[in-house]
Formats: sequence, structure tokens, C-alpha cells
Amino acid sequence: MAARRADLRRFLRVEMAVGATINGAITAGIAWLVFSGVDPVPVWGLGGLVFDLLPSTVLPVLAMGLLLPVVLRKRRASGRLPACGWSDLTGWSHLVPRGVVTRAVALALVWFTLLAPVAAALLWGGGWNDAPLSVVLLGKALYGALVGASVTPAILLPALCGINER
Repeated sequence: MAARRADLRRFLRVEMAVGATINGAITAGIAWLVFSGVDPVPVWGLGGLVFDLLPSTVLPVLAMGLLLPVVLRKRRASGRLPACGWSDLTGWSHLVPRGVVTRAVALALVWFTLLAPVAAALLWGGGWNDAPLSVVLLGKALYGALVGASVTPAILLPALCGINER
């Protein structure tokens, strides 16, 4: 049991690092496409940084929530995944929506609700009204990495531990 949990933790750490790296790079790249030519970048208002928190939180979580279970299904068929069971989800398994699409949508809404207000509050508290593009790109990369790393276990554990994947 302890070895199984150690394998699962090791697997999740690696996947969280991969999710953080990929999502951070994609988020920064999209921010560069959206905000290039605008320097400084407005923080508030339609088309500003805070407004951009909606797509830069929801879209990656939806994409990861829909794609990772498919990838896991293929990896599970090859036998290259750590063992996991419902006992590994004790304490929160009743909160996990069944079905990949329902779970992805729920996670996107939860992650947006948790992360976007904190990011907006930090920008407001820091007195930011606009920001240099270089700071925006670094901030978006870090925000994307946080989103990718933090949502990965919430996506992978239910898929690994046998929650219905319809």
C-alpha cells in the first residue's frame, strides 16, 4: 500500500511539472499574441489583463480536463500507470463529478472561481493600472504554470482511480 501511494505521488509530481511547463508556455505564448503591440498592457477593463483571466484559466482547464483522461486511457491500456483505487480519494471522492465532460466543466468553473479573484486582488493591491509587456508575459507564464500544476491532480486522480469516464 505504501509503495503504491509512493508510485502515485511520484507520478503526480512528474505530471504536475509537465502540466505546469506546457501550460505556462502556452499561456505566455497566447498572451504574446494577444498583447503584442500593446505596451504598456492595461490591467483593467475589457481586453485588459484581469479580463484575460477568464480565458487563460477556463480554456486550459477545459483542454486538460478533456484531453488528459483520453491520454490516460491509452497509457492504462499499455500498463504504464501506477495503481490507484477509491481509497486514494478518501475524503473528497463524493465531490468528483462523474463523466469527463462534466468533470472538465466543473473544474474549469472551480479553478476560475479560486484563482482569478486572487490574481485580480493582487493586481489591485499592487496598484497596477497597466504593466509592461515583459512583466505581463512573465506573469502569464507563472499564472499558466500555477493553473496547469494545480489542476493536474484533480484531473488525473479521478481518471486513474476508476471514476466513470463517459
